[in-house]
Amino acid sequence: MRDVLLPLIAGKYEDADTNQEDWGWFIWFRKGTEHLGIDICCDDPGRGEFRIRLNSRKKKFWFFYRDDVDTPELETIRDLVCSKIQDWARNCTAEHL
Repeated sequence: MRDVLLPLIAGKYEDADTNQEDWGWFIWFRKGTEHLGIDICCDDPGRGEFRIRLNSRKKKFWFFYRDDVDTPELETIRDLVCSKIQDWARNCTAEHL
């Protein structure tokens, strides 16, 4: 899933970084002062079941960040990700938390 989504980010955003954690994969990147992320949680890798969490943070004070700020760029990324998943897997449901 990370390899499917990474090309959407790599050419459009700054400082793209990706790695694997015990829960799945992440793609972190930036647009100006906004720090964005795509967390891909593998619920059942054998069956290809996963959840994706999008997040955005902005600087609050010096090096402190606000957690999970809704921004217009986050909506843009949601549209990109859902469109790609729809093409790839034919099924995408988005929830706003």
